[in-house]
Amino acid sequence: MTLLELRAFAAHCKDLVSLSINVDSSTVPPFENSPETRISQRRLYSLDVAASPISDPPTVAQFLSGLFPALRGFGTLAEWRWDDPVDDDDDEETAHARACHAQWKQVEALVPIIAAIRREELEWAQVSTG
Repeated sequence: MTLLELRAFAAHCKDLVSLSINVDSSTVPPFENSPETRISQRRLYSLDVAASPISDPPTVAQFLSGLFPALRGFGTLAEWRWDDPVDDDDDEETAHARACHAQWKQVEALVPIIAAIRREELEWAQVSTG
């Protein structure tokens, strides 16, 4: 599953509040600025991404905040493990999961901030256009 394919969940699962899925976030689709094709699902608040690959947390957060503006929680694979200090003996798979967790936690912190900025800009646009 890619970020772009998440649009299908947003378009067809309007009552979805929680989703657990591996999503390849190494490529972020461009911003959809056409009102005719823009999709926004406002009920999803929790997304568990396991150890999904991610390359650019701020850009992923921007994409997800537009698609799922109510999104607040992100789960990752065995996230309880990542509270422990980094272990130099971590194997490659564990090191990858730890790195993905850290990047997804950046997304988790950014999504509500970006969503709030979007709401504020929308309100300003509505006020300024009468």
